[in-house]
Amino acid sequence: DQPHAELDLAPALGAGVTVSVFDTLDAAMADLTFAVATTARPRGMEKPVLDAPGAVTALRTHGGRCGVLFGGEKSGLPNEAVSLCDAILTY
Repeated sequence: DQPHAELDLAPALGAGVTVSVFDTLDAAMADLTFAVATTARPRGMEKPVLDAPGAVTALRTHGGRCGVLFGGEKSGLPNEAVSLCDAILTY
């Protein structure tokens, strides 16, 4: 699946940063080799739990295409979405 929208965030975040919007989570994660789920709690899953600096290091040093998964402001990410990721970023 192709993204149905792409936003150039270079003016706000720096050169080379693009955000793509997909219709489904599966489509968004299809080409990722490493993904981090943002959550306020570790959820008891057997995944590495990283702080912000640790997540940045993991994303920068991992080979391939990486992504960060954000949930809704009020409810966060469902467990099913977190389970698809390789690590958890708590903040």
